[in-house]
Amino acid sequence: MAIDASLVPLVPTTNERKGILVNPPDRPITKEDKDRIFTGSSWEILDAPFPNSMVVPESCESSAWLSINLLMVGPDRAIVEETEIPIINFLESLGIKCTRVPY
Repeated sequence: MAIDASLVPLVPTTNERKGILVNPPDRPITKEDKDRIFTGSSWEILDAPFPNSMVVPESCESSAWLSINLLMVGPDRAIVEETEIPIINFLESLGIKCTRVPY
């Protein structure tokens, strides 16, 4: 399976706040890796909301977590597939404005 959406950076760190990384809750980064890589860092790892559907088309080389593959076009603006309401609501709860595009 492709490593299509394992740890997605959303917001870079600044002097005022930690950066935000998103991780699928059913494919979490291991505690060992999290401790080794992020202890003492200025990054916060949050669980992503589950996508609209966990069904993947037959012969697909990817996973349902493509829903968290999005395009950040600034620290507070993302381009997101319009039907992925869970990730849109999640991003908006973090203060990130979403531009919704059809798939």
